[in-house]
Amino acid sequence: MLFVVLATLVAERSKETLEEMRRLKARPGILVKGVYALYGRHDVLMIFESESENSALDFVLELRNRVGIIDTETALATDLKHKDDA
Repeated sequence: MLFVVLATLVAERSKETLEEMRRLKARPGILVKGVYALYGRHDVLMIFESESENSALDFVLELRNRVGIIDTETALATDLKHKDDA
């Protein structure tokens, strides 16, 4: 399953927090695919794969506890290809 996380950072720590998020390593059940800086309402976009909703939830809760992250918004991403499009 593919998930996207939009995060809002503390302005004074945004550079350090973004770098910390980029250094996150894969862990059992989780593979971080990318971390991107954004301009707009949110500061960071993180894309990760998870084996289950439970492991995704644990990962996001851990992420939210990091210093410098004010808020996160997480969504499950789905491929829009229809089985008949193949």
